[in-house]
Amino acid sequence: MEPGFSMTDAEKYMLEALKEAEASRDSGEIPVGCVIVDSSGNIISRAGNTRESALAVHGHAEINALNCGAAALGTLDLSDCSVFVTLQPCPMCTGAIAAANVSALYFGASATSVDGFREGFEIPLSACSFDVYRGICEESCSEIIKEFFRKKREKQTPEQ
Repeated sequence: MEPGFSMTDAEKYMLEALKEAEASRDSGEIPVGCVIVDSSGNIISRAGNTRESALAVHGHAEINALNCGAAALGTLDLSDCSVFVTLQPCPMCTGAIAAANVSALYFGASATSVDGFREGFEIPLSACSFDVYRGICEESCSEIIKEFFRKKREKQTPEQ
């Protein structure tokens, strides 16, 4: 399976998704970022997590970016688009990506390498209707979320 974008372009878009993850982190959200890119290479939407700030269970970066992308294009059919997200999508987001008919998913960090708890609770990406490319800027994508949770645990640990 040949990627729709070169590795250099994929990394460029993932760095944009990382900017969204940083903005999410800075506002107290779990640092996940997403950008949606059309086949001409234009970023049509970008978003981070908003679960906490919007008190929205569906406020994941992917869902937010898909909604903004649909609004920008005036259609729910994003078949001319690719999704770049810093963390492997959860089942809800994987389903939303499939429902939007995107052509490809590019993600950075594997969910199991970051949190482990999702192992066995994933939609097999091999069963999806879109192409999947893993490990784009994996180290940076993994580190931002690991650091977030490391700091969160430190704050919760009582001083001795």
